[in-house]
Amino acid sequence: MIIDMHGHYHPRSYLEALARIGPGGRPLGNHPETDDEAHIQERLEMMEQAGVGMQGLSPAAGRAPYTGDEGLAIGAARLVNDLDAALVNRYPDKFKAYVSLPLPHIDASLRELERGLDALGMVGVNMHISALDRSVAEDEFLPLYEEIDRRHGMIFYHPCGNGICSPLITDYGFSGAVGTSMEDTVIALHLIAKKIPSRYPNITYIIPHLGGLIPMLLQRLDNQFSMGQHNLPEPPSVTARRSTTTPLATARMRRSPALGKRSGPTTSCRAVIFRCCSPLKPTREPSRGFARRDCRSRTSSRS
Repeated sequence: MIIDMHGHYHPRSYLEALARIGPGGRPLGNHPETDDEAHIQERLEMMEQAGVGMQGLSPAAGRAPYTGDEGLAIGAARLVNDLDAALVNRYPDKFKAYVSLPLPHIDASLRELERGLDALGMVGVNMHISALDRSVAEDEFLPLYEEIDRRHGMIFYHPCGNGICSPLITDYGFSGAVGTSMEDTVIALHLIAKKIPSRYPNITYIIPHLGGLIPMLLQRLDNQFSMGQHNLPEPPSVTARRSTTTPLATARMRRSPALGKRSGPTTSCRAVIFRCCSPLKPTREPSRGFARRDCRSRTSSRS
């Protein structure tokens, strides 16, 4: 079964909640209000035509529930998670969802992470690459990594659309066309520089869009951001390549409660995956019985 781990879903009531948050978000692209029944059926038809058996759902750039107002952030995060879970419950064989967090509020995010994974049965955590222009690799976010690592969980990163806070990108209108790939690159670099994959080795880190520019920078990173210079546990290229980094790879999946009884080759996404386990594995608690498989998956994803 082909699994598209990178699908966006924006129910109308959630977009209304984001409008109340204010102008902090930077929506990119003309994504539809996809809880209209016609849109859902069209999505299912497109999946059928493309041979996609299942999608993992999360908000697109500029549509994460991030705001300095903790109450508004919590309300928006709970709303989108409940709406995503409702769609998954309608079509459990077609959709799974990632938990959206009310960042930058860490305690509230830990509570919502627990609710999403344990009560709503979500399969991983969505983190946009920065929250209010702070990289989610910064130290204040480490409690989230600690909890996800404890659960042997999965993080699906996504650009937020801020053009890496650079006027060289934003002033020229390239936040969507170019800035998003640079955001993908930046989070991979931040994870490497902060040694997060080695500090939290039980997490599967998924960066979409082939990891941005990372595949073209592997040798340069090893030469100019070396283990010796930066006290890294391994060469940067090894961290970036671990498990699967190529656009054509396959993952083999065992039976999983989150995915029903399906098994066999799957598609994760066009992504850099720092630590590989079966895509869309449940992450409620550490699973000793879920064996990690060799990764050989063909991959598929969008913006």
